Amino acid sequence: MKEPHWQLQQLILSHLEEAGEEDVVCLLHTLHVSHDSKMRVEDVVGALTRLRARGLCTTGSARDAATGKWIEHDHTTADELIATLPSSVERNGNSWRWLPGREMFSILLTDNGMPASKRVLEDGV
Repeated sequence: MKEPHWQLQQLILSHLEEAGEEDVVCLLHTLHVSHDSKMRVEDVVGALTRLRARGLCTTGSARDAATGKWIEHDHTTADELIATLPSSVERNGNSWRWLPGREMFSILLTDNGMPASKRVLEDGV
């Protein structure tokens, strides 16, 4: 039996494969428009929580000024940001946006997430 949100996890991994990162609002928009117009933010939270717990993705809000690499959040902060996503964004038709005063962040593939995302594409979603 597949775990909850398995298909959504696969879709997220396949979407992140090319760039290795995506702003959460852009990710929500892509998933909503191209995959499931009835998708709920709570389902994405479930999928991201499982991917983070498996060590396949994390979050980041800023890049290092010297290297340009993402500064990853610690596990606790990543979990908190993902969990509060439903109260951080809103949908208006097909558009998503950050609510004022909420911390904007991106989903980042980890070193373990990169090969996993490639396997998803090779195997098909």
